[in-house]
Amino acid sequence: MKIEKEEIGKEYLVELNEILKIRKNRRKKWGDSFKTDSVKDLLYMVKSKIKRYEIALNIEDKRDSLRDAVNYLIFILVNLSNEENEKTTKK
Repeated sequence: MKIEKEEIGKEYLVELNEILKIRKNRRKKWGDSFKTDSVKDLLYMVKSKIKRYEIALNIEDKRDSLRDAVNYLIFILVNLSNEENEKTTKK
């Protein structure tokens, strides 16, 4: 399914692109190591990014913290989907 930018808004796409850039850059270094992390550990990272947001002194640091948190939330969703797929294929 293709989604047109008019359907979700230009500003939303700008943020998604920033989040994807972070993932692309960090994947070069870390790969898909998140796949071995537990949901609990990833949620801890989300919480730490939110804490970092709360103490950030400038708007760019706040944005970076929130973008990092979104990436960790996506990691959780990927892991949950992988777990579900594993259960389905074992049946």
